[in-house]
Amino acid sequence: MRCLSILILAGVFCTVTAKVYSLGEIVGIAVKNSRSIKTIEQEMYKSEAEVQAVYGQSFPHVSLQMNLSHNFSEVDYDFAPTGNEFVDNLLKSISSRIEPKQSSGQIGLTLDQPLFAQGKVYYGLKLAKKNRVILNCKLQEEKLRVRGIIVKQYFNALMHSRNYQIANESVIIAREAHRVVTTRQSVGTSSEFDTLSSRLHLKNAELALTKTEIERRNAYETLLTTSGITESLSSFGLVDSVPLREYTLDLDQTLELVKKDNLTLVQLSGYGEVFDYRIKLAMTDYLPGIFAGITLGRNGQLNGYSEFDNIRWVDSRIVH
Repeated sequence: MRCLSILILAGVFCTVTAKVYSLGEIVGIAVKNSRSIKTIEQEMYKSEAEVQAVYGQSFPHVSLQMNLSHNFSEVDYDFAPTGNEFVDNLLKSISSRIEPKQSSGQIGLTLDQPLFAQGKVYYGLKLAKKNRVILNCKLQEEKLRVRGIIVKQYFNALMHSRNYQIANESVIIAREAHRVVTTRQSVGTSSEFDTLSSRLHLKNAELALTKTEIERRNAYETLLTTSGITESLSSFGLVDSVPLREYTLDLDQTLELVKKDNLTLVQLSGYGEVFDYRIKLAMTDYLPGIFAGITLGRNGQLNGYSEFDNIRWVDSRIVH
């Protein structure tokens, strides 16, 4: 009696501590943990960045260039003799005043503003936004796919759980029937054949219970794995939280609802538009564009890093 009380208390404790999940809770957890959905969400972040990048093409472009070059051979500014004494003396005087430099540096700042890019920004925005719409449809479609898988596995697990309950009740009934038949045989009101038949029925019921228990565990493990719920089999339970609904739609009404806002059809239509936008965007690369800008720069020469602070700079300005 004491052992029976302990077993009852243990069963009550396991029942109390087991967490029961409804279909809505399992679907929410599965959507949150789905790797495929997270991948599409990351692609949507990338698509949003592409839209912002296309917008950026219409803004002014600023670039900074810095160059430093060095001549490892000696620079010689001696002029070849011309045969005229006056000219030769003049060239020697010029060459003596020129101080050869071995290094030179350039720094420049360029500002460009596109004025007319032949639709490059326009079609680029159309393409980027259409890709974003397609990805959003793809995301919603993936969520529906994940929900569909979870719903099937949920009802499969619920069915095996009900089968286990039925098999367990069948074992209880078969065990009680076998006890009654055994008692009747002991008083001579039942034959040995009846006892053997009841024992066979009890064994078959116990085998069916073992089979349904294995199937229930497999269904629970599949549902836990797919949804990403971190629960053990001993602490996981299901509740039938889906109300029964009667659908009275005919075939025509069903087809009309399927065609309306169909995510697959929206994606197929979007792929066609993307193809057209890509062609038009590629054509803009062969058309002239109008840009305005200015380049500010400085050029200087030096013989080494020791003269870096005393470089003689020459300013340059180009408007285009």
